[in-house]
Amino acid sequence: MAGIRVGIVPYLNAKPLFYPLITGEIKHDLTLIEDSPAGLADALARQELDIAMIPTIEYVLGDNYRIIPGIGISSLGAVKSVLLYSKLIPPAIYRVALDESSRTSAALVKVLLSNCFGIHPEYCTSPPHLSNMLTKADAALLIGDQALMVPRNGYHCIDLGALWQAYTGMSFVFALLAVRKDVDAGEAVNILLAAKALGLTQIPQIARAEAAKLGISPEVCLDYLQNRIQYELQDEQLQALVHFYQMAGVEGLIPEEVHLKFYR
Repeated sequence: MAGIRVGIVPYLNAKPLFYPLITGEIKHDLTLIEDSPAGLADALARQELDIAMIPTIEYVLGDNYRIIPGIGISSLGAVKSVLLYSKLIPPAIYRVALDESSRTSAALVKVLLSNCFGIHPEYCTSPPHLSNMLTKADAALLIGDQALMVPRNGYHCIDLGALWQAYTGMSFVFALLAVRKDVDAGEAVNILLAAKALGLTQIPQIARAEAAKLGISPEVCLDYLQNRIQYELQDEQLQALVHFYQMAGVEGLIPEEVHLKFYR
């Protein structure tokens, strides 16, 4: 297990999964590396990581990964951290700026705008600065902590988790834990599962600590971690994931046939 490199997301939504590893409450020999979801996916593809929390869309873009069951980041309904800010009502949107930090949410925007509103706007990627994004586009996608912190006043704002549930009735899986198929993760998987189990019991503590860093209220953080984010990756979430892959395939975003493969 020693030397296993694990890519973790620095956003608030992932803190309960890795908090006991970061604080040292669970002893381990893992090398923890923080980056954005997109950055972790690129590092995993370059074999600079052995295990990483990656955007779900990245899983299907190669045949090199296996899913670690039981650990994911998803929502059922409003997620509050994956938001499309718009100056216009969706049918009038002609250009969308996508937060460069994520790829699953970018694909979700395209799927939902196509299926819910029948539109196919032009897309561009951008650093996550809302005012700058909206100088070159009619709408802007923000994810993670940025979406939690940016005020919604003055914008038409669509919560993509809520819209997905309204359209499909399902959860949406934003990220999963993947291991390269040539890696023997050994005891690392058990350590990650133990960290998740302990971290979920520490959500009130995590909410208080992270609220001060983000400059938002502990109540908002607690509601977000307890009521908006799900951390399971079981049958319900996997069925929702497959459904998303099917819809993304129809839109030409990924191959139309996807098979889920699991570690051990």
